[in-house]
Amino acid sequence: IYVLRRDYPAARMDYNRLLELDPQSYSGRLGLATLEQKEGKFREALEILNKNYGYPDDATLYIARADVEREMKHEDLALVDLEEAIRLDAASADAYLLRGNIYLTQKKKRDWQKPTLKKPFHWECLRLICTSNCGNASEVINKPTISFRFT
Repeated sequence: IYVLRRDYPAARMDYNRLLELDPQSYSGRLGLATLEQKEGKFREALEILNKNYGYPDDATLYIARADVEREMKHEDLALVDLEEAIRLDAASADAYLLRGNIYLTQKKKRDWQKPTLKKPFHWECLRLICTSNCGNASEVINKPTISFRFT
């Protein structure tokens, strides 16, 4: 409840008290890591999630770690953790949702790097630039692998 209210100091006290009573508490560790993440302390959250307390392999821990890695812009590491989470629990909607969001982010980055031609007039500009600067402009312009998107 404290996390939902964004009363992080009270939430931290509860998680720490839980961990005093049971140092290997699964929910205490997961909750404390989530709290660290919400406060923007990503390295601390990863330290908590990376410690092996003898928990069985669990998709939730992999998903939590992948979410922190995503926030740290380590999408490749996050995808590795999500693949493991899906291997452990093929019905985990959270794992598929997070993986889809990462793929979408990566696609947007790739699309953003593609040239955008806003009007057909830009094709003529591109042709003129290539004709004046390229050795064989017609090969460059007419290659089917060159793709542009119009907006």
